[in-house]
Amino acid sequence: MAVTIPALQVTARDLELWAGQRAAQDQLPRLVRDLILATRPLPEVIMMVAGEGVQRGGWDGIVQSEGAPPFVPAGTSGWEMSVRSDIARKAQDDYDKRGAEPLVLNPTETTFVFATARAWHGGGDWCAIRRTDGVWRDVRVIDAYQLEAWLSLAPAVHLRIAQELGKRPPGVADLASVWTDLRESTTPHLSASLIIAGRNGAAEEVRQLIMRDENVVSVAGDSREEAFAFLAAAIDELPEPERSGILSRAIVVWDPSHWTSLAVRDEPLILVPMFENRKHAGGVARGGHQLVLPLGRDEGRSSQTAVQIGRPHRSALTEELESLGLPRYRAQELAGVGRRSLLALKRRLAIARDLEQPAWSRPEHAGDLLPTLFAGTWEDSNEKDRQVVAALARKPYEDWVRVIHRWANESDPPVRLVDHGCSRPGKMHGHFSGTSSASMIWKP
Repeated sequence: MAVTIPALQVTARDLELWAGQRAAQDQLPRLVRDLILATRPLPEVIMMVAGEGVQRGGWDGIVQSEGAPPFVPAGTSGWEMSVRSDIARKAQDDYDKRGAEPLVLNPTETTFVFATARAWHGGGDWCAIRRTDGVWRDVRVIDAYQLEAWLSLAPAVHLRIAQELGKRPPGVADLASVWTDLRESTTPHLSASLIIAGRNGAAEEVRQLIMRDENVVSVAGDSREEAFAFLAAAIDELPEPERSGILSRAIVVWDPSHWTSLAVRDEPLILVPMFENRKHAGGVARGGHQLVLPLGRDEGRSSQTAVQIGRPHRSALTEELESLGLPRYRAQELAGVGRRSLLALKRRLAIARDLEQPAWSRPEHAGDLLPTLFAGTWEDSNEKDRQVVAALARKPYEDWVRVIHRWANESDPPVRLVDHGCSRPGKMHGHFSGTSSASMIWKP
């Protein structure tokens, strides 16, 4: 069932306009590769050049597949791709070139496929004529109209190209684009190995669960945001084509209004809900999709099946930050921040730091949080500690602690709740103290 996400529809006309851009020449093979990987059954072999690779000689793509009609031929297929406006001439040139130099392919056992981001109304007639030559087992053309139809069956790929064309609706995105935005929001850019930071066992466990198509995969971190970043980083470290195969089906949803339209799709997707009320999200797993749940601290504690990613390793953070070009003293300082809070490290490296500030850092909340800086460590069950904290807060302890409970349950908290007391192992994220990362561990 090809249900269109509301406000999302990349058309053949959009693709034609995109074909006139320089980037399209490099990216068309990637688009076709991702569409093939998003289509079931998966190909047995796929080799597809993209980026600078399109300038090299040889086929643009070679695919071995059981076949996924009407787009992916059964058996071996050799692919040539173009965004040029002289479509017929380019198709004929590629056809003649590959007929004379098929390289590793046997033409009588191979389907020749010419893919163009342009609309080619004469493509069907050209194929019919070329089939009579008897050079190839079959001859196919995929033009902008067929790409439009194919995109309707591959929503994650559809979302990615929609973002490039400025047509992606808010509240939903393909995981690959979200990961790119996350990495490129800092200077230097975040790397997958920096996010994983020594937690390689947990990363491998996440990868194996996703690769085995487990119905539900839960990843628990200090916050949902950290768990999501860890998930994306773990996938990013997969080899090809496994990495692209997962990313071609993975979608992140913030707006629950998009959830139903994705849940009823026939094509198996990997869905990552990031909205608040997720109690009904599990139904997608019964519909054949894979549900991946990033869990925050409290959710993760109550989960019996979640992969617990733990805290980043300080030594690994230092090593990775140095590999990104930071001097050792700076890498060590930031590794201390990241060990306590990966989100705090991201804020310290952010290109637009004003956009990264947590809600608790606003001036109007300073009065509630300053007592935690002065108290440093306290026992909730110790009456003298409670009296001191109440005096610092200038309000009854029970009233003040309700406010602190709120901030402790945020995804990026200035205070932390653990066991039976409270300690402050770090500095308050640089917002009130002007220094590095904050954390208070409160043990109720």
